[in-house]
Amino acid sequence: MTKEEDYLYEHAPLVEVIAELRWQLVPIASMPGAELDPNFERSHGKVADNLAKLGFGHIERLPPSDFPSEMLAGQPVFRYRRAPNTWPLFQLGPGLFTANITPPYEGWADFRVTLEAGLGALDAAFQLGTEFAMPRLIELRYLDAFTEQHGVDRVAEFMTEHLSLDLKPSDRLRTAIMHPESEHVPLAELRFPLARDPQDVFVLKATPGTREGRPAVILDLRVRRSVENGAVTNAAEALKWLDAAHADLHEAFENTISDKLRERLGERRPVRS
Repeated sequence: MTKEEDYLYEHAPLVEVIAELRWQLVPIASMPGAELDPNFERSHGKVADNLAKLGFGHIERLPPSDFPSEMLAGQPVFRYRRAPNTWPLFQLGPGLFTANITPPYEGWADFRVTLEAGLGALDAAFQLGTEFAMPRLIELRYLDAFTEQHGVDRVAEFMTEHLSLDLKPSDRLRTAIMHPESEHVPLAELRFPLARDPQDVFVLKATPGTREGRPAVILDLRVRRSVENGAVTNAAEALKWLDAAHADLHEAFENTISDKLRERLGERRPVRS
């Protein structure tokens, strides 16, 4: 997909877009399950300074300041925003960096500007690809919630008719033990390597949930790569990978939803390239 082809639906179900990068940590032999990020304590201040120059000067610390960082491996410790309760935001923790955005979402090209700046701020402080900041996982995730606006009444029927996910108990199982007046609750997960590059894995999850107190079907689409041997070693390479992952997820969404659901999403609105 080219930038010119990018668009948003009038009634888009989008909840959040999350780009995530993780790097290798050092196991602590004396503390099973604990890992150390040798760069974190000396470099998170540099990340904060770099992000503040980009306008993300509002910092939230999530765990208490006296909580040992080796017990927080892979968890967010700091959030960086332009102002309280605003998006996009960045998160940083030992071995973890994310960029998150919620609606209003103005398309990939717009979010990409934020991603590029954030990855650059991280790379300048941690020096990705060096001994103690070697990326091990990169992922792009789109989280959607379909509600009654999109035709959700019975969850199982919606997943079958509009997401091509036909999950139901067999007639024998239903007759043997299922309450005759109940509806089964489907939980779907698919994953497979991509034709474009089998190192990249596509993941689809669909589950019942709620949005603003209303019943919803949650669709979680991801592309991820477990990075080995320096395959993504700096901000530029990470951004290039995220561009490709976005194109994959765009195609995955369009080839998951039904034509009727597409009509319910409304008009396509082109976004700036």
